[in-house]
Amino acid sequence: MNGYYGQNCSSICSTNCKKCKHTDGTCSCYAGWMGPYCSTACTKSYGENCQNPCSPFCINQTCDPFNGTCLSSCRNEYFDEKCSLEITKEHVDSALNVTAAAIGGTLGACLIFGVFVAAFLIRRKRLNKSSTSSSPYAEIKVRQSEDSTYQQLNLSISVPRLDNTYQNLSLQ
Repeated sequence: MNGYYGQNCSSICSTNCKKCKHTDGTCSCYAGWMGPYCSTACTKSYGENCQNPCSPFCINQTCDPFNGTCLSSCRNEYFDEKCSLEITKEHVDSALNVTAAAIGGTLGACLIFGVFVAAFLIRRKRLNKSSTSSSPYAEIKVRQSEDSTYQQLNLSISVPRLDNTYQNLSLQ
């Protein structure tokens, strides 16, 4: 029976075992575990049966027991997830070039945006000046001499009377 070992398969194999021998329970381990019963977690190593050492450039040489990724940061002059790459002058120069390009691009974009905003505001100001100063119509002020209401205007409106269109209809 799979996952059990011993007399009458009465003992359960470790969950860290890939495959367990049905006679004595010894097994081959999943990554991150070691020992005959896969009961010991990897320390300063990783992989199947902890065969691979953690990078000596990981701080405290601690890494993920399954894939070897450094759990803390790298020692000086090393980088990468496993602290396996050394920082060289070329890496530093490359990083500086990328940073300078990013800063230059951002400043250039801000400058262009500022020019467009300034041009828009200047144009709007000129349009407002020209529309208020040169009106084609003269301003006429009317002075009202006395108060008047609609009743005093004496307007008569004549509305022609229409015949009722439906009055001569008959149903058949």
